[in-house]
Amino acid sequence: MCGISGIIDTKGFEIKQIRAMSDIIRYRGPDDEGFLVAEDNDQLYCCGGPDTPGEVWSSNYSFSPTKMLDALPAGTCKLAMGHRRLSILDLTPTGHQPMSYGNGRYWIAFNGEIYNHNDIKNDLIKLGYHFLSRTDTEVVLAAYAEWGNECLNRLVGMWAFAIYDHTLKELFLARDRYGIKPLYYWFSPSGRFHFASEIKQFTPLFGWEPKMNSEKAYDYLIYSLTDHTDDTMFAGVYQLPSGSYYRSSFDQIKPDSSGQINYQKWYLLKRDPFKGSFNEASEVFRKHFERSVKEHLNADVTVGTALSGGLDSSSIVCEVNRILRKNGKTELQNTFSSCALDKRYDESYWMNIIIKHTEVQAHFIYPTLNEVADLTSEIIWHQDEPYQSQSAFLAYNVFKLANENGVKVLLNGQGAD
Repeated sequence: MCGISGIIDTKGFEIKQIRAMSDIIRYRGPDDEGFLVAEDNDQLYCCGGPDTPGEVWSSNYSFSPTKMLDALPAGTCKLAMGHRRLSILDLTPTGHQPMSYGNGRYWIAFNGEIYNHNDIKNDLIKLGYHFLSRTDTEVVLAAYAEWGNECLNRLVGMWAFAIYDHTLKELFLARDRYGIKPLYYWFSPSGRFHFASEIKQFTPLFGWEPKMNSEKAYDYLIYSLTDHTDDTMFAGVYQLPSGSYYRSSFDQIKPDSSGQINYQKWYLLKRDPFKGSFNEASEVFRKHFERSVKEHLNADVTVGTALSGGLDSSSIVCEVNRILRKNGKTELQNTFSSCALDKRYDESYWMNIIIKHTEVQAHFIYPTLNEVADLTSEIIWHQDEPYQSQSAFLAYNVFKLANENGVKVLLNGQGAD
């Protein structure tokens, strides 16, 4: 989980605003931070901050920071992009963002992971492209340079990213097929355009005044619907829909009559009923499932699993265990589970069956009823909008437990039903 932020205004704005947008989501990317600033005179600055590591400062790449953001001379700029990095692939300074490609023409702030990036990378190498890093981020940039928005159809994974074309002065925003990674935007009263990974990133900006979207609130209170439209609980704040992209020159970034941008859908789920037998369907599902788990294990850090004792998470834990043993790995898989002291609601019996079978390193947490009230406001602050059930509370505790044990990435069965 990384975090991105951006501001565009051809009339100019103060640089310190991008700092505020980035600081408020430090928890999304504590490993590194970076900024790209384009001033009115077309000069680009690569900047860092207090969380930019020393090895990044001492690197010498085209996108390496050369000065602290706060050290830039007072004045106005027309574009600023910020990135908070949670390092998963290629932990070296070559993974610093915002990252550039094509002699400084293309710049990206990326959140997500592309599981087939090595396959795309090999295709691009055959076309004459060269790569500095092992990151999927650089592959996305090169793919965009080669195929434009058509590159999205080649990507397999989850993502939300922004690309700045310095030559054409264009912005390109894109989101994955199912909207796994978030991407929000907001126009200030003066018409300034902002995009971000979380809604709260707009709160410290000039012109921000939170107003409830009454229609969205009604849908939530009456029908328990939250993600069925492009708008949010905050009037004037929208999300770029799943499977969509937005491409525009700076001078054409304007809201339509509804306050939204004129995005394009690049992916629509097509209904394709299976015509085989149940056994054949089971075999197809097994292959898809095995491939998906294998792809999600692609990381340069420890990957853990959330284990609830249900069918979904238990299947994932067993498959991860099978892959590790097949590859000759001797380290134990780390599982993280939420249990209950009240046996009426405790599912540790089923968890222990899987734990015994796979011989994993199991970690448990026992949330209490009092913590539901104590933590609700904190969880809502992180979520930005109301959630639908207390599964968010249980997940919060599981993720916190994983973090305390040094695990950055978790596989889980959330939503598989």
